Amino acid sequence: MTTMLEVAKRAGVSKATVSRVLSGNGYVSQETKDRVFQAIEESGYRPNLLARNLATKRTQTLGLVVTNTLYHGVYFSELLFHAARMTEERGRQLILADGKHSADEEREAIQYLLDMRCDAIIIYPRFLSVDEMDEIIQKHEQPGDGTEPSAA
Repeated sequence: MTTMLEVAKRAGVSKATVSRVLSGNGYVSQETKDRVFQAIEESGYRPNLLARNLATKRTQTLGLVVTNTLYHGVYFSELLFHAARMTEERGRQLILADGKHSADEEREAIQYLLDMRCDAIIIYPRFLSVDEMDEIIQKHEQPGDGTEPSAA
């Protein structure tokens, strides 16, 4: 597996420059960006998402909780299509969790997405109240570690 350091050597730049190109942070000339992207293409480099997530404390994921009663019909397919498209356009991934047939199963779906450390969670509840959802989220927050998922 190709490393970021190998990409840097191939492009004739520092590892920090490769990191800036990939993150889009900081100034890098277009010529240097082109060399880095060419080195990435030639080497088959794939970023280590786990390392990136640990460094940024973000997972680049959006969780979506729906009950299976929404699966049928045009509404759900349109919702899912647009949510996935908009999420991917922003460089993130959508994780779908099924709330199934009860409040307990909705709780489990929310808890799963919280455990996955989604950056945000959209919940279409059928069984849980707003207060119940807030309680689940508040129990999950870890004071001092920066883990404060948002729910909509």
